[in-house]
Amino acid sequence: TPIQFVKTGEGKYRVATATDLDKTDTLVSPDGADGVKGIITIEGLDAETYTLVETKAPDGYNKLENPTTIKIIATSSDKGETVKVNGDKVTVENNKGSLLPETGGMGTVLFTVVGVGGILAVLYSFMKSNKKNKLNENK
Repeated sequence: TPIQFVKTGEGKYRVATATDLDKTDTLVSPDGADGVKGIITIEGLDAETYTLVETKAPDGYNKLENPTTIKIIATSSDKGETVKVNGDKVTVENNKGSLLPETGGMGTVLFTVVGVGGILAVLYSFMKSNKKNKLNENK
């Protein structure tokens, strides 16, 4: 299930509470107008394993094909009075370029129709020429 967040600044979010009104499950990386480009900071996540799914890539870039796993671990050596939280620092690298088209779409149907049509045309002309040759032999 997607986690709900509240935006607290450019590229900064915190986990939403039940009383928050302006919630989102989409995080947007900053464009660099304030000097920070592409870095998202999230506060309030529990120690757990999360999955990051990129739903849209920047213009001109390819979207990540597979989700990324993020693991947050909380440890304490004094029964919880001091807690140290470590989380994965995740770098999402979007590559420029175009993706190859998927197979099995309308392009393959078009090639199949044109190919079958071409074969039928060749067979028709072959049969027609054989019929003429047989008629000429009988004369």
